[in-house]
Amino acid sequence: MRSIRLQLLVGLLVAIMGLALLEAAWSYRDTYHETEEIFDAHLAQYARIIHNLLANQIPEPPALPLVWPLPLEADEYGHPYERKLNFQVWRGESLLAYSAAAPPDRSYAPLSPGYSTIRLGSDTWRVFNLPDPDHGLMIQVAERGDVRGEMAELIARRTLSKSLTLIPLIALLIVWLVGRGLAPLGALDREIAGRSARRLHPLSLGALPTELQPIVATINDLMARLEQALAQERRFTSDAAHELRTPLGLMRLQVEALNRATTAAEREEAQTRLLRGVDRLSRTVTQMLQLARLEQAPGALPLSTLDLKAAVVAQIAELAPIALEKNQELGLDGPDGPCPLQGQAEALAVMLRNLLDNAIRYTPQGGRIDVSIQADGPYWLLVIEDNGPGIPEGLRQRVWERFFRPPGLDEPGSGLGLSIVRQVLDLHRGKASLATGADGRGLRVEIRLPRA
Repeated sequence: MRSIRLQLLVGLLVAIMGLALLEAAWSYRDTYHETEEIFDAHLAQYARIIHNLLANQIPEPPALPLVWPLPLEADEYGHPYERKLNFQVWRGESLLAYSAAAPPDRSYAPLSPGYSTIRLGSDTWRVFNLPDPDHGLMIQVAERGDVRGEMAELIARRTLSKSLTLIPLIALLIVWLVGRGLAPLGALDREIAGRSARRLHPLSLGALPTELQPIVATINDLMARLEQALAQERRFTSDAAHELRTPLGLMRLQVEALNRATTAAEREEAQTRLLRGVDRLSRTVTQMLQLARLEQAPGALPLSTLDLKAAVVAQIAELAPIALEKNQELGLDGPDGPCPLQGQAEALAVMLRNLLDNAIRYTPQGGRIDVSIQADGPYWLLVIEDNGPGIPEGLRQRVWERFFRPPGLDEPGSGLGLSIVRQVLDLHRGKASLATGADGRGLRVEIRLPRA
């Protein structure tokens, strides 16, 4: 498993340490270079001091050269950075003055103005020549390279050591900051771990960093959908236990009645009742499964351009044999052309099948069922009107509830048909209303679906 904390720590530490080492090396180089520049400037300064001190005291040849009794070196009262220098004063080829440690018979470097670096024996010397045109002098100041290098390196190393000392402190600071920055993830992990199927309320967004809020919002949305799915599953289980108990019990009684039958007429009657019970049970299970499917994934069902008229014709053709058995008139009146809408074919078919099936089942023998389609502003208006018993006005809102059936109905049913219709209408952003049929009797169902 890859750890974000470990990746951040390793990545930051490697990056910071690499940059710190690069900066330290860069600083070392720059410090060493600048120290060399300062030392060169001091060489020039020392040459001018010597010039000011000795220019008017130089003996004229053939007098002996003036020897400075002590070299310009640090003693016990000096400073570690004090310079160890030698000098010579030349006029032409004649050495007029020099420090005690300087060579008495030759110059450190050619007597040309400016800086130069030479090697004498095993030592390297940095030399500066200062010309004095007024007195015809050339003042040469020399510094041994190892002494000079030790000083420059000492200064550079002290500067470098300060930078390197900060690396462990920076590492500790990074570890602390990463731990502090990732602490909300740990808190979020503990809060999510505390959730269960019975405890799916949203996670709090208040104290979370901005970067985590979209993730938590997505998790909250997922938990809301999960809670809805679990609620639907519990409702389906409860409904199934409630609604299937009665038809299963009746079927058991009918099977027992079939076993007790002694005559052919009794057996035929028991078989007829048993088949009706099986049909009722099958219808109830089918409708419950349809309703559960519509409830569980309303947004997942794909929408496409459909022809409402063609869908109605297909369902009428499928259910027409049942209407003919009851000697019913089943007609359709609609536009000549198609009636396009955006919908889900299977769900639309389920809705139409339930509406037409209800009309056929509750309309008596020899009844009439009229189906019509017409444009109504931005909607298609689908009307299914019959001359059956109808639904009392006071119960027309309740029939949309699950498992509710108006009292006094002889036809078997589960009370789920109009609940399924309502689910399909919600999916299609449609509307429905119930009214009394023509001639003051029966039921008029009006369905409005948005036109494409």
